[in-house]
Amino acid sequence: MKYNGKVLRMKVYRLGGYAPIKKKIKIRNEQLIRLAFAESDRADDRALAAIKGENVSWCLYVTARNRFSDTTKTFKFVIVRKGLLMRKEDRKSMDEALEFAREVAKGVGFAEMRGENNSYVFSREQNQTQVAEIVKLLDDESEIEAGDEAFADDEPDDE
Repeated sequence: MKYNGKVLRMKVYRLGGYAPIKKKIKIRNEQLIRLAFAESDRADDRALAAIKGENVSWCLYVTARNRFSDTTKTFKFVIVRKGLLMRKEDRKSMDEALEFAREVAKGVGFAEMRGENNSYVFSREQNQTQVAEIVKLLDDESEIEAGDEAFADDEPDDE
């Protein structure tokens, strides 16, 4: 993930399904709707968290609006995924992801809201009751593959 103050560039990987997907995505500031840093709400992550007694999967969710229509798309990036036997918490990766989200939110003009379970939502809206609902819907929205092509990045990497 890279952010230059105007454009957020990301690489999206999906390993499931019939064909693995690897795409480059480009989202302009005006397209960003919300960022969220939260514990994954997927059933397998919740089951593993219940066994371990702690959060196991933290994700950064990016929701953007298509430039040509009012449809929205949520992209999910797994920051920390602890296995059943893993004991060490990867605090450094979590802190880096949260700082990156804060940097992007500052550039776009989002307000920061803290939700339950140490989750953060960065959005133009500042409604606290909506924060809990947003986090629960993000996993479902990020699984939908339709709409990826609207955010395709065909420019070469700067590296």
